[in-house]
Amino acid sequence: MYYLTADIGLAYLSHWQRQVADLICHLERAAAPIAFEIHAPKVLEATAFWQGQKRMVIHLVNCTPLFTLDTRGYTSTGSPDASMEMAPLSDIFITIKKGQVKRVTLPLSGKTLSVTKEKFAIPTVGHGEVVVVEFV
Repeated sequence: MYYLTADIGLAYLSHWQRQVADLICHLERAAAPIAFEIHAPKVLEATAFWQGQKRMVIHLVNCTPLFTLDTRGYTSTGSPDASMEMAPLSDIFITIKKGQVKRVTLPLSGKTLSVTKEKFAIPTVGHGEVVVVEFV
């Protein structure tokens, strides 16, 4: 499973030397085979874990509110409530690299997604979403 921890992920997003960021990603990829790839804006954080051998749960968190805070933790409107500045993200694509997908569901919204060649799209992520991938 491919997973960037928050600290390494933040370093990748903010580091000014591209070679260091590329090295971090290379080391992470070499540590374990990739279970899935996600194509989304950098402000979407994804973590995953396995429930047994035939079920993977992916948590998606929209971090756009965090990028609107100033150094004191306030939004541009002066409010400490970052949820006011959330921008929904759309057209997030996930490709499963390990195993054959049987079904993909979004339990928070109760939707079942269509899967084509181990690829599927999440239509919209507000503050967050949970994706359950079941394997054959």
